[in-house]
Amino acid sequence: SANKINSCHDEMHFIASEQYKKIGDLSSVFNQCSSTCFNACYHGAVLGYITQSDLGGADDSLLGSLIIKACNLPTGAVREVQRGNCIHGVGHSLMLITGNELPKALSLCDSFGTGEKENCYGGSFMENFPNSSSSDHPSKYVKSDDPFFPCNQLEERYLSTCYTFLTDYWNFLNGQDVGKTVSMCATLSSEYANNCYHTIGSSSAGRANDFQ
Repeated sequence: SANKINSCHDEMHFIASEQYKKIGDLSSVFNQCSSTCFNACYHGAVLGYITQSDLGGADDSLLGSLIIKACNLPTGAVREVQRGNCIHGVGHSLMLITGNELPKALSLCDSFGTGEKENCYGGSFMENFPNSSSSDHPSKYVKSDDPFFPCNQLEERYLSTCYTFLTDYWNFLNGQDVGKTVSMCATLSSEYANNCYHTIGSSSAGRANDFQ
């Protein structure tokens, strides 16, 4: 069920975070990870790294350097795949350390360069939208009476990724009625609607009630 998937993702976050605390090396933990449970192992390892770091009184500059350092893994084809998952995991983690302040998390994601910061945005948006994130830190930047929020309030550079991940929230609001979600995507401008359409299938499959 969808609950099983969410449980799997949350539990793997915890396991990988604890494994990092034991080993203390992201690359070593990543080498034990796989894509199981929507890459939750990678995300949890980064969460362990960031929560173990001394963030007391850290300003934005220090936080920015910390998250860049988190994903400076050895180079190579496999490592580049891991780096992408690492940066996405940073996006998840930034929501936790900022108290789910989405604008703050997105701003910190901007510490990464073009082509990578969007991956970080994705992790933050996943944490923000219900049915995509852990139930123990509820979303702050969603409005059931304004399903386009927060995308309709954010700066333009965040919109493509925001509308991509908003699809999962819309499926949640629409009771997995894909037709209703398609209709909502159709109201967006073409540059955002295309991303919206592309993620409807993966979002619906990931939350399918007949998952075994």
